[in-house]
Amino acid sequence: MLKDGELTIVDHGFVYSGECDPQFTYGLDQISDDNFTDDGRVLERIDRAHAYREAHEGAVFINRGDTYTVDEFDLKRRKIYVTRKSVDYHTQALKRIDLKVKRILRKRKFSGFDLYFGEVEVTEDYYLYRVMAYSKVLGIFPLALPPLRFRSAALWFTISEELEGKIRDGFDDEAFEGGLHGCEHAIISLFPLHVLCDRMDIGGLSTSHHPDSGAATIFIYDVFEVV
Repeated sequence: MLKDGELTIVDHGFVYSGECDPQFTYGLDQISDDNFTDDGRVLERIDRAHAYREAHEGAVFINRGDTYTVDEFDLKRRKIYVTRKSVDYHTQALKRIDLKVKRILRKRKFSGFDLYFGEVEVTEDYYLYRVMAYSKVLGIFPLALPPLRFRSAALWFTISEELEGKIRDGFDDEAFEGGLHGCEHAIISLFPLHVLCDRMDIGGLSTSHHPDSGAATIFIYDVFEVV
């Protein structure tokens, strides 16, 4: 930003001196060199996770109200080439999540479950994307992107065998796992009401058995590297 003349050094630090509104160009959550480009013009600088999610090859990307389709995702040069195009569909990237508990910092016991806070290692593998018109799936296509790996902070809770038995009574495995997943998304949706963050700043994983906890577990983690 200094090189581009968008920052000025003053006695007490830096002052923004660019022509455009900085909040539309620069994010405060993570600095990245990943760029959107269209014929050499930078549309937006975004972090790698955001690019994987919304600007992979074949994606429909929206920038300031304009719609673009992603023609090429150049990982080596950290550039994404797009074409401005009006389309009647959208895309949705899907990911597999692997999470390992590295260190437990706090623990609290409640009736039926234990609550933890600690450090985790997260691997997010964006492996395919769907082309959709509203809720109708028009096609499914593979993605060949290297997994994202980062250390982060997370909270998680395990469900006791007794409570799990009561929940499972009358339901099959699929219903139980669906309930865990629904609970995970409900917790994530509540975060922006209590913490200054965006819904997409929070990730989650729910499983009927996690190897590190040995029980049915719901994890909620920060999607940015924080530890």
